[in-house]
Amino acid sequence: MLEFTEKTGEAVPGEINAGMYVLERSVLDLIPPGEEVSIERDVFPRLVGDGLHGLRLDGYWMDIGTPERYLEATWDILEGRVATRVEPTAPGMSVGAGTEVADGAKIGPRVVLGRGTRVEAGAEVSDSVLLDDCVVGAGARVSGSILSAGVAVADGARLEGAVVGSGESVPA
Repeated sequence: MLEFTEKTGEAVPGEINAGMYVLERSVLDLIPPGEEVSIERDVFPRLVGDGLHGLRLDGYWMDIGTPERYLEATWDILEGRVATRVEPTAPGMSVGAGTEVADGAKIGPRVVLGRGTRVEAGAEVSDSVLLDDCVVGAGARVSGSILSAGVAVADGARLEGAVVGSGESVPA
């Protein structure tokens, strides 16, 4: 390895750093106690020529650091543009075990409903990822959103482009 430069958002030639790190304790000792650092910007460049190694892998990669990019990567998987072990339960959809969709509810296109999620009558969920044990109340509408596990959306509520934390309740 000749050089290590962390991504800046500007397109440049070369390889990218992504994935997970396996570090020796001595690497962590390079970080002064109580000081905030970026391991990619402050530590890895110092290790070039002194033990820093990478493994080049081919395949799909996308930075999912924004909600929009997270959803885009999810749709790439569900629509078959990426080879993974994920098997959609219907075109563009993944519905987990124990999920209940009431008569009169509308789901899709492009939806992930985690295990134990419930979508009540008259509710609509589209272009969204709902993790395990979410509840979407009667007549509620969820679009372009990401709901963490255990989120409850009240009857008649409207969510568009939202990211909701685990266990939160969304009022109408």
